[in-house]
Amino acid sequence: MEIHASWAPVFFFVTWTLAERFFPRVYPPSSGIADWALGVLSGLLLFASLVAHELGHAIAARWRGLTVYRISLFLFGGMVDIGVDEGNASDEFWLAAAGPAVSLLIALLWAALWVVAPGLDSQGRAMVLYLGVSNAILATFNLLPSYPLDGGRILRSALWSIGGDVSRATRFAQLSGQAMGGVILIAGVVWLVRGNVVDGGWLAALGLFLVLAARHAIPRSLLLPS
Repeated sequence: MEIHASWAPVFFFVTWTLAERFFPRVYPPSSGIADWALGVLSGLLLFASLVAHELGHAIAARWRGLTVYRISLFLFGGMVDIGVDEGNASDEFWLAAAGPAVSLLIALLWAALWVVAPGLDSQGRAMVLYLGVSNAILATFNLLPSYPLDGGRILRSALWSIGGDVSRATRFAQLSGQAMGGVILIAGVVWLVRGNVVDGGWLAALGLFLVLAARHAIPRSLLLPS
């Protein structure tokens, strides 16, 4: 597994957001040291959830008899390198669906903990809430029909299976990804203009990433960014 250096600022941003914005609002009054400690722990658990998401792809690949070369984590998620010339439309569907399925399962586990452990203190319940919602959002976001997200990969696999032309299916999925990324980019810019610098900047950067990723994605590969 490879962890790109770009993960360091992401981890700090997540921790800062939790310690300075989320936890103080969820259970005021708050303690700075406690908030930062909880932010670090929550960030690490979120990181573990993302690793589990990528492992879901890798396990599905092995189940389908494909070779997993490496798992990489970078600024906006991760990527499983399955190989350029292996697999078919059915393989891609199962590989793409596995990641969001794992994230949804993790979200349900955190939700179950919320229900069966009402005795948790306010800080613990806030962390459980954050991790449950974050994993649900991760699963939902990745299912958007925006290539090369998992949902875009599922769309490509369906078009590939129906039409039998992987190149045409890829081009359509790429256009879908660029359109979706463009919408997210515009929404981020609107937030920036309205003064929401942190959320707007993050959303705009994510939209730009999706536009560029869809445009430059490798057509035949079963690489799975998420």
